[in-house]
Amino acid sequence: MAVEYVMIFALGITITVGAIAAFESLSSEIASTSQDAEQEAVVSKINSQIRHLSSLDEGTVEKQLELPEHIGGSSYEIILEDNTVTVMARNEEFTKYMNNTAESYDLEGSVSGGEVTLFRTDNTYTITEG
Repeated sequence: MAVEYVMIFALGITITVGAIAAFESLSSEIASTSQDAEQEAVVSKINSQIRHLSSLDEGTVEKQLELPEHIGGSSYEIILEDNTVTVMARNEEFTKYMNNTAESYDLEGSVSGGEVTLFRTDNTYTITEG
């Protein structure tokens, strides 16, 4: 009889440990998917604002953007260079090319999330903090 209780207890412990391990794995996957979606949203917002600024008259134009302070619970970096917009968060990057056959974009700058300003001077787009 005591052996049966020990076996039932051991089986219960095994099931509990398995459920916790499965939940941890699922939790990590959900966090990763959420981070990917947040990175893509930030890149898309910046891309659309660059395209908007490019449609305005020549000269210097600026646009302030309010972006999330954190992605996936940690700080992140936005990098504009070589006709691409990249968001780096937790050593993972999401990059999108500014595909426009009619215009090439000269992009420059690197900032953290939060409030940023996009400047366009002629065909050069710069991102700065604040």
